[in-house]
Amino acid sequence: MSLRLGAQLLAGPPATTVPGVAERVVGVQAQSMPAARLAVRARTAGLVAADVDRSLATGETVRTWLMRNTLHLVTAADHGWLHALFAPLNRAAGRRRREQLGLDEATCARALAAVEAVLAAADGPVGRAELVRRIADRGARIDPAGQAPAHLVAYAAMSGLVTRGPDLARGEPSVVAAPAMTPALVGDEALGELARRYLLGHGPAGPADLAAWSGLPAAAARRAFEVLGARVPEPGTPPEVPPVRLLGPFDPVLLGHRDRAFVVAPEHARLVNAGGGMVGATVLAEGRVAGLWRRVGRRVELEPFGPLAARVREAVPAEVADLGRFLGERLE
Repeated sequence: MSLRLGAQLLAGPPATTVPGVAERVVGVQAQSMPAARLAVRARTAGLVAADVDRSLATGETVRTWLMRNTLHLVTAADHGWLHALFAPLNRAAGRRRREQLGLDEATCARALAAVEAVLAAADGPVGRAELVRRIADRGARIDPAGQAPAHLVAYAAMSGLVTRGPDLARGEPSVVAAPAMTPALVGDEALGELARRYLLGHGPAGPADLAAWSGLPAAAARRAFEVLGARVPEPGTPPEVPPVRLLGPFDPVLLGHRDRAFVVAPEHARLVNAGGGMVGATVLAEGRVAGLWRRVGRRVELEPFGPLAARVREAVPAEVADLGRFLGERLE
């Protein structure tokens, strides 16, 4: 357990930069940017929430669909080879749903050409609804209601044209033109590097864990470990586990392995993952999920599954204060 927490930067020395976190865990789960910011906070010292947004704005990090066809925050250096590895899988996996939404191959081709033209003429991020209106003006009309716009944007990202931009007013998603990508790794070389990097950020682990985390077919995950061979990273000394960490929703430590029992007791699994793909904000106490937490105004309310050790209770105020420092608020 402590080795995995150390690999995740939840024990031992923290990272000092946003790209440092993204590089270590090979992508921070980022379908929710507030959750991604909290994942960075738990793994760094001294950063603030605005640093995460700044890393995206400056191009240090990129937010796009990669592992498990889910939005992740990755470093600019990793974007190219990860895109080359996962985009073909994600395009194939989403084809049937796109067709159900009226996004057949011909429609997508027209829409992608229009998307490229719209972004070439844009001065900055373009909101998703505005993007749909602008491509319609260029003859590429799709149903603006329902899920078609979201699937088209994801397809454009998988095609290398866009990445997600900042969330706009009321949480509206936006897109920006994708940065230039030069995938230095392909084929087996990319699979081997994925296995190596995965183990650095999640190990000890095996091929089944890699498949669960990445969405790769089981055979590809096994091949990745075969390519890695003797280059498996050596485990270091187990670090000291901190008394408490407040983890945000969808924290990477809860998504990195086939079996979460090392960090979540089976009897608590449904409390953490209540269904619908949601993974709650958790209290990590002495390396194990010991409850949930939530914000109510300026209060942080803990909902432990049982009594917390004295060492944990004593450390909670400092952890809440650091959460407030990161968010730029005073929390109790």
